[in-house]
Amino acid sequence: QGQNVVSGYLEMPQLKDDELEMAVLSSVSREVPFPVDTLEVVHLPVVSLKAGRKAVFYSVWKRAAAERLRQICESCDLKVKRIEATGIGLTRELYQNRALDPKRFY
Repeated sequence: QGQNVVSGYLEMPQLKDDELEMAVLSSVSREVPFPVDTLEVVHLPVVSLKAGRKAVFYSVWKRAAAERLRQICESCDLKVKRIEATGIGLTRELYQNRALDPKRFY
């Protein structure tokens, strides 16, 4: 959590990818006091703490803040591939890029 970012962990039943997307947005809409359509919502799969369930780590921040940061970077001639909250980058690094054993972190 931060002044501009809300992050969290969600567990859900096994869902198809499109159902998971809808479930994450629905859950986030109950957690964050802003309309979901004004937010950048990013989620990544992580290992669930409970067998037979799906889990995601999510980060949410206002779309306007993300766009403002993108404009600042581009005005400095920086090529922007992706702008995302810090927690998502760390989660991607731990679970996807490094293939670490997630059970070591519990």
